[in-house]
Amino acid sequence: MAKRLSAATSHPPLSYPAIRISLKKTIDYVERDVTLVVAALVAATSIAYSIALAAHNDLAGFPLDDSWIYQTFARNLVRFGDFVYSPGDRVAAMTSPMWTLWLSLGYTVGVDPRVWAYTSGLLCFFGVILLSHRLALALFPGRKRMAAAVAVLVGMNGSLAWAAFSGMETLFFTLLSLALIYTTAMDAKPLVFGLLAGAILVTRPEGLLLIALAFAYRMWKGRPSSRLIDSAIILAGFAIFAAPYVILNWSLSGSPLPTTFYAKQALYSPSGSLGYVIFIRDASEVLFAQGPGLLLIPGLILSIKGVVHRREAHHALPLLWLASLFIVHGWRIPQVFHHGRYLMPLMPIVIIYGVAGIRRLLIALQNKQLRKLAAIYPAIAMAFAITFWATGAKTLAADTAFINDQQVRAAKWLAVNTPEGTVIATHDIGAIGYFANRPVFDTAGLISPETVPYIRQPERLLAMAEEQRARYLAFFPNWYPSLVDQAGMKEVLNLDREYMRSLGFRGMLVYELNAD
Repeated sequence: MAKRLSAATSHPPLSYPAIRISLKKTIDYVERDVTLVVAALVAATSIAYSIALAAHNDLAGFPLDDSWIYQTFARNLVRFGDFVYSPGDRVAAMTSPMWTLWLSLGYTVGVDPRVWAYTSGLLCFFGVILLSHRLALALFPGRKRMAAAVAVLVGMNGSLAWAAFSGMETLFFTLLSLALIYTTAMDAKPLVFGLLAGAILVTRPEGLLLIALAFAYRMWKGRPSSRLIDSAIILAGFAIFAAPYVILNWSLSGSPLPTTFYAKQALYSPSGSLGYVIFIRDASEVLFAQGPGLLLIPGLILSIKGVVHRREAHHALPLLWLASLFIVHGWRIPQVFHHGRYLMPLMPIVIIYGVAGIRRLLIALQNKQLRKLAAIYPAIAMAFAITFWATGAKTLAADTAFINDQQVRAAKWLAVNTPEGTVIATHDIGAIGYFANRPVFDTAGLISPETVPYIRQPERLLAMAEEQRARYLAFFPNWYPSLVDQAGMKEVLNLDREYMRSLGFRGMLVYELNAD
């Protein structure tokens, strides 16, 4: 009787046994050799994304014009031994001095700047995956399989893989932010905390938000008797990086933060309440509709609900960082561009809590006789991850081809067809600064902060460019439609393309000023 009762009440095996066994073996292997699997994922990304670049570009480059800004600063740092964009013109326009210094090492040792940037991005990607795994274990002790799943999904994230080849500081900042959260969770020594905090500030100014949250959490969690000493040690470590950073910016611009920090906010400032609604929609798409993110939404909700219900204080820092960066980004720059690169540091946090919640959900589904769904859910998530991982390679190739076709092509034309020393006015200074190697007047305010108050007044910007003796103006007509075919300007280069017009976007124009 007892045997029959046990048989009646015990759960039958899950359906789709082949899928279940295959997933179990895969997870067991990942759990056993996480570092090796992560290395394999990064190697596969390196090969696949490099092939995609080579297939769509005669000359590999970067998917953002901003990447060439960093390359210009890094090259000039080695050439002139100073932080200048154009010779003799020192500016406080480096959003990430730390990343600039690192890129300059490539010029010092003579490595191709693209190879150096790609390799650096992939190394940061490797570190981000491993730290995501370690942080998952720190936040959810004993959940080795869950942490293994986190490592795989972070490694298969197409947006983060795209960032690895972007030439930008995105993954370096992500790595440092995860490191600060992890060391805070593990109660690291105050000097380590201070040094990490300083490095974060010198990498991205919005890192101040995470630094404040982490410091407040550490002080709240620590012993009252040691708070004063710990604070002093943290401040000393922080000052090693922060003091030179603030002094440099202040001496050049009269502000503790780089001019890019203010220019971006002026350029993408709010335009009514509808702008915030659009931001929430686009930002949510970036965080949750890429790869398996959509499937992780129920898990994220379950995780947050469980943390709040159980009052688990050790989850406060990562979740506050997730919420606060999302909110502050929307408040100060309510636009999502470059595939949401300012939000990418949050993706590992979303994946960690999403996977943790999905684990609970799958257990609940098994207990509610929904074993078929529980068996195939991980397989569906992995299929989504692989699909969007491949999509990331296509996006990288297309973005890079666009930059090469527009900004790089215009810059090379200017290098050949203008005398040395000719001032070029433009809103995209990266490729033009690097390849044209001419003095640049920046109508977007990144290196010419005097333009920031007039950033939405094209005619005023044109007048300022002429005051600075700019001889040529390079711009996208969508930025300044009122300047197209204006009197006194002669069109000398038109990079309009059919594929761009089909998207409602016109190619770059170069005008000679005062041509009459």
